[in-house]
This record gives sequence, structure tokens and C-alpha cells, in this order.
Amino acid sequence: AGGKGDGLFATNGIDAGTFLFDYEGERLSASEMESRYPGNPGGDYVISAGVGAGFIDAVTPDRRNLARYMNHDGKAPNCRCMCLPASLPKPPSVPAT
Repeated sequence: AGGKGDGLFATNGIDAGTFLFDYEGERLSASEMESRYPGNPGGDYVISAGVGAGFIDAVTPDRRNLARYMNHDGKAPNCRCMCLPASLPKPPSVPAT
């Protein structure tokens, strides 16, 4: 991924809409995320958990999973993140597109 290191690759085709992973990591408020990653909004493995729901930081080894390596980039995505309501305890899901 453009010199960023690791990536995740499928060895077979994946049908659109297939559930892949829950995006796991430490939940952060907007101010915590900005404080942790000044000058690099969101860091490399932080995604929005939905409008007003904060962020999920998948950097910490004991709180992350393979979902952090999937390409859900806004410029050339090959999957998309579906955020569940903040009232649910489950993290955002990442299905194939």
C-alpha cells in the first residue's frame, strides 16, 4: 500500500456484500484522536465509527484484527465500512463491495 507496509489480499474472488470482518480496536473520541495523531488526522489505522460516534484505532496489538489491513480508502476502495448504531456494543463491519 504505497510504502505503508502490510496489506491483506484475497486468493479467491469475494462476492459483493460478503461480510469480511468487524473492525476492532480502541474506541476514541474526536479530541482523543486529534491529540494522539496531531498532523496526521486519523493515523494509518483509525476509522470513523460513524457521525458523532468517535473513532476506532486499530494500532494496539491486543485490540486489533486483520480488518485494519483492508483497503477501505476513499480514493480506490475495494471494500466499504458499514457502521452500526453507537448504542450497539459491536464494532463496525467491513463487507466487500
